[in-house]
Amino acid sequence: MALTCKSHAPICQEFLFQEVEYGFCGYNKGQNERLLQILTSKRHILPYIKKLACRASLYGSHEKTLIIFSNNRMLHELFFNINYLKLGVDFHLDSYVSKPWEQWKIDSHAKNAEILAACSQPQHQFVNHYTLKPKMPPKATRQSIRLRAEANLKLQGPSQPAELIEAKPECELQEETQQGRKRKRTTKAVEDAPAEPAPAPKKTRRKGKQMPKKGRTGNSFLGLAFDIHLEICAYLGPTNLLNLARTCRDLHQLIASEDFDLVWRNLRKSRFPDMPECPEDMTEPAFFELCFGRGCLVCGSKPTPSSPLILHHQWKTHTRICMKCVRTRWTTDNPFLEYGRNSSSNDRALADLYHFVPCVRPASSWSHSAKYYYDPRVIEAWRKEYASVKPSDRKKWMAKKIATLQEIELHSERCEDWYKAAVQAVHDEEDKEILDGRMEMVVTYIRSLGWGEEMDKQTNYHPRNVKEFTKICEKRVTPKVLEDNRQFFERYMERAQTRRLEIDHFACIKRRLRLFKHLYETKANLLIRVAPEDPRPRVSDVFAIPRFSKHIMDTSTDVELSAADFQDLENNLEGVMEEAKDIVKQRMLTLVQEGMDDEPYDPKTVLDLATTIFSEETLYSRDVILTVPEAMAMHVVVSTSEAELRLVQETLGGVPWNNRYSKFKFDKASSHTLGSLLSTLGLDPKTTTLREIEDLDPIFECVQCNEIKEGRLVMNWAQTIKHLKKMDGWYGCGRDIHRSLGVSVFEVLQGDDLAKARLALKDHHQRWLYYGVEVKPDALCQHCPGGYSAPFDKMLWHLNTKHGIAVPQDGDYTIVFQTDVREFPKMECRMWPPRSPSTGFRD
Repeated sequence: MALTCKSHAPICQEFLFQEVEYGFCGYNKGQNERLLQILTSKRHILPYIKKLACRASLYGSHEKTLIIFSNNRMLHELFFNINYLKLGVDFHLDSYVSKPWEQWKIDSHAKNAEILAACSQPQHQFVNHYTLKPKMPPKATRQSIRLRAEANLKLQGPSQPAELIEAKPECELQEETQQGRKRKRTTKAVEDAPAEPAPAPKKTRRKGKQMPKKGRTGNSFLGLAFDIHLEICAYLGPTNLLNLARTCRDLHQLIASEDFDLVWRNLRKSRFPDMPECPEDMTEPAFFELCFGRGCLVCGSKPTPSSPLILHHQWKTHTRICMKCVRTRWTTDNPFLEYGRNSSSNDRALADLYHFVPCVRPASSWSHSAKYYYDPRVIEAWRKEYASVKPSDRKKWMAKKIATLQEIELHSERCEDWYKAAVQAVHDEEDKEILDGRMEMVVTYIRSLGWGEEMDKQTNYHPRNVKEFTKICEKRVTPKVLEDNRQFFERYMERAQTRRLEIDHFACIKRRLRLFKHLYETKANLLIRVAPEDPRPRVSDVFAIPRFSKHIMDTSTDVELSAADFQDLENNLEGVMEEAKDIVKQRMLTLVQEGMDDEPYDPKTVLDLATTIFSEETLYSRDVILTVPEAMAMHVVVSTSEAELRLVQETLGGVPWNNRYSKFKFDKASSHTLGSLLSTLGLDPKTTTLREIEDLDPIFECVQCNEIKEGRLVMNWAQTIKHLKKMDGWYGCGRDIHRSLGVSVFEVLQGDDLAKARLALKDHHQRWLYYGVEVKPDALCQHCPGGYSAPFDKMLWHLNTKHGIAVPQDGDYTIVFQTDVREFPKMECRMWPPRSPSTGFRD
């Protein structure tokens, strides 16, 4: 309250101000007298009389208040003096001071009317139109009661000794009459009077445990010069300044003083240039509190992270009110409306003011029939004000009132627009500062527990980045809070240390894997120019060589590996490649042995046969059939929770072939099917190799898949078994026919059909390399002396622009053997014209 009136300066204790104000305005005479004994100094009482004079003009409590003042000469004198200086009352106090007390007390009632007329003059533009009743003062505390008692003892002073009391003449003594008046008594009667027994000693009350008195805080800071205070406070924000004013009485007096307005104005000019001007009836700190405060100014409730508070800024009445207070204290009836309930003639005369009444509409009820809540105190104040105006002047008063309220309305709109744009950002910044300060306390406490060195090494799991620590810092952090969370802090730091060591370990392994991959691919690219079509192992299969994998994974992370630790890749790359191929082939032989059961086979030649077929169990569906070269070049990925294997997959692009999470198997059924197909060609399934069948390059046609609209379906050797697997997964008559006929559905092409089919398949393969595959294979230009290498799509552009070859042939480029292949081409296409219906076709 001390911040909301510009007519006084709060230079005494805040709680005394509230009690004096409550005492005078509540007409508690006993409390007034007791408090006036405490406030004996004019320097202390002056600001309260100023406030009471202002309040008398606002709330109509001046009549009884001035009558109480007339019972005390000092108060009457001060009150007249204040009104003479501040309110412009035209009279002189000397004539009253020189009068006898009785006459002065009688004449005071006449002067009260003159002062009331002066007090009734409008002193504030805004408060005179929107009047809100101030909050009741807080209840008295033990400390305030003790301070009053100590002040009373000091005011009483030491009693005078008996020998210093002069004896008065007998004639001056009075006697008490029978009617109750004092009679004259002689000195002798006093001497002869029997001595009264001494009063019994009062029983001392046993004092409980005394709490130490809180000393005045910040004495050294408060002792600084005023200019230094201004310089220091110029660096604070609005919320920090308001909080500083609440810390102690002296700082409250300093920040709320008129001399301190320079800091508030500079703050407005530097940080908030677009902030609306401060109303005339408010001080700068009061206006900043209205703009930047967060609690309800009616009930004192404040929002918390767990329970947010919906607040409504009423810029017209200079208050901030929560929705709970709106529902309990405000009314849904606006009597100034033409259809208002129980509207009197005066209310209907004030109908032009209905839209100026402060109102709130709940945010959760934006419907056509939603209720508005109106401030009843403003309504009642306007009623009284209108009733006090003469009937002849009411029209003029109404016009002036509307003009004033329109100005207030414009100011309120400017305040609301600015508040939505600027204040929320300020609140977020201040919340971050508070959160950072509390977090710093938590971090300092954790360092004191011996975790300082570990905390300096933390990055991802630093307490500042953890949600649990942020939740702790949302509330006030005290030594007790820190001590209560000590076990949580220690457990978290132990887990964070373990995670950091794991992260450092994986980061070290990742650096080693990247170095290993770079060294291998650099040397392997040199061999590509010599023999581009020769198969080479994947980098993950080279990593599977025990001496490489152990050296990378098992070496201490304190040791940093370099290229010198992988000399085999530099000096004997071809031997390393053969060693990696042998490891993969050994795993393939193991699978063949498991798949063949008791059927005899030659381990030395089984992997070269055209009938050796593998399928992958987990990653691809069962219709994906792979030859031995395709299986070795297959991109192998797994879905696993093992951190080290997942790290190898992410860094090298795949995992070693046939690991424990992604397994291949030997497909015995497909092998027998291909053997039957070889028999139709007149070849021995047990001796025919894959290289021989590729050189022979037979083309097959599926007779049952002939379509009259699209043509004949032709395919190469490797695609036949994939086609049978695909048809086996279909539903309908097509699946039954393919199952029953088996390899009989295929017919080997001869003559012109064979030549046409090979050209169609070659064109289909080039189109697939250019458009279909996601990762384009590399190709080597045969016309460039240096052996220009580029992806296949760029190679076609290179041949067209650099060498003028629009339609490249096989001798113009060479496809480089591709590792980590994610998709293999489907070597089948349609050839026109279709077969005649007599030989079978599919609609």
